[in-house]
Amino acid sequence: MQLLLATVRWSGLGFIVVLVALYFSTTLRSLWMGVIWLRIQGKVDKMLKKEKLKFLSGTELKGSVLDVGSGGGIQLQYVVSQPLVTKVVCVEPNRHFKEALAAAAERAMADRRAVKGALPLEVTVEQCTIEAYLAKLGGDSEASRVDAVTCFLVLCSIPSPPAALRLLHDRCLKPGGRLLFIEHVRPSPEGGALHLLFKAVQPVWTLLGDGCQLCRATAETVKHCAPWADVQSYEHFPNGSGMVKLPWAFGIATKAKEGS
Repeated sequence: MQLLLATVRWSGLGFIVVLVALYFSTTLRSLWMGVIWLRIQGKVDKMLKKEKLKFLSGTELKGSVLDVGSGGGIQLQYVVSQPLVTKVVCVEPNRHFKEALAAAAERAMADRRAVKGALPLEVTVEQCTIEAYLAKLGGDSEASRVDAVTCFLVLCSIPSPPAALRLLHDRCLKPGGRLLFIEHVRPSPEGGALHLLFKAVQPVWTLLGDGCQLCRATAETVKHCAPWADVQSYEHFPNGSGMVKLPWAFGIATKAKEGS
């Protein structure tokens, strides 16, 4: 992988070779994503950190949380800082994040001890897809139900967000449970110069980002994918991000309570 990175850095021809290799190998795409994301996740987190803290401080997370697409686990710091959260299940299918995610889980448990008035916390890691995780639980619907689901920088790369979100709504959330999402979304206006540029580079970006889509309207997708009781979202434009007019969607979707 170090050789691949050096090739991309120094050779235009090498870049084409890497793209061809990524096109034909899902395994290589997963490996590539594992290496690249672990290198840049800190920068992306720093760019959004202030807004993440503001957003999550008003959510009053508590009870059990299912973190979908945990990656290298950098998001765990925000979840474990919520003193009423008692259980976090991290589901991540890319095996190349395994060591980093396990280390992040350990750090999260250590950080938890510094949270004033925090309840006891359990953090587990499931190295599989959400579908495989639910299959592992079998027909025990209660075991799969959580108080909150977090999707942070993952809905951009899921092949079918509506189907995945409906699954999370129907099988993972308790009645009254909430889906929290933070995702980059398509630039505005639709059909504008930046939007058209992103559409043009999408085929290459799909390979480099292991399926990452640049122009998804994630907030709208969440709103219409399931019969939520309520969906609240807003767009945030990070300062100094170097990504002009590139918005990020922050939102909460609440599942209806039984009988409502």
